[in-house]
Amino acid sequence: MQKKHSERGSQMVETSLILLTFLLMLIGTIDFGQVLYFHQSLVERARAAARYGAINPTDPPASRTWRSITAQPCPLRAGPCSRA
Repeated sequence: MQKKHSERGSQMVETSLILLTFLLMLIGTIDFGQVLYFHQSLVERARAAARYGAINPTDPPASRTWRSITAQPCPLRAGPCSRA
């Protein structure tokens, strides 16, 4: 009777360790996939914005928005922020 109880306990410990390892791998895979998805989404949006800027260089709303962003003062130094 003592031997079966000991085997049952060791089976529970082994199962819990294997289950923990499996769940960690599964969650890691899902998290990595999510990071890749967000990265690809960001790259695609940047590519679309660059394409739009190349095709429409004189678009007044886009130009006005860019000038208003670059004319804002820099928090670390006096004067407007310069990208160059």
